[in-house]
Amino acid sequence: MVTLGFAAESITQKHDSFHGPLCVYLWDWQTDGSGDFTAVESTYDLNGIIVGFETNPGTLAPTDNYDIELKTEGGFDLGQTALQNRDTADTEFTLPYLNGNYTAIANEGKLTFDVENAGATKQGTMRMFYYPSEPEEVRR
Repeated sequence: MVTLGFAAESITQKHDSFHGPLCVYLWDWQTDGSGDFTAVESTYDLNGIIVGFETNPGTLAPTDNYDIELKTEGGFDLGQTALQNRDTADTEFTLPYLNGNYTAIANEGKLTFDVENAGATKQGTMRMFYYPSEPEEVRR
């Protein structure tokens, strides 16, 4: 687990759990007092097939319709419109979005996580479900 803090802004990243071959990577985030969140690169290479995202507003729930960007090393946003306009009160689940379709997407390398329009000192979590290309490497 890695925790980075910048005043009130913070993020914790970790492999949350393993379910057979399925892995879960967690981003637990909080914006600073101005409502900003600095985009951060994943701690690990997340190589494999990404099959879904679960977003959950925290106890200091973000502003309704906040947005998450999750970009590959090449700059492609894996969520596109699927991770925009997240709800302030409810846990939501979506698949990655590609060319107008919800579908699993392959990734190789680190991902950059960013939150926008969440409001000042707000928090939430996002869990990414994926099948790693090298399951044994992830568990080390």
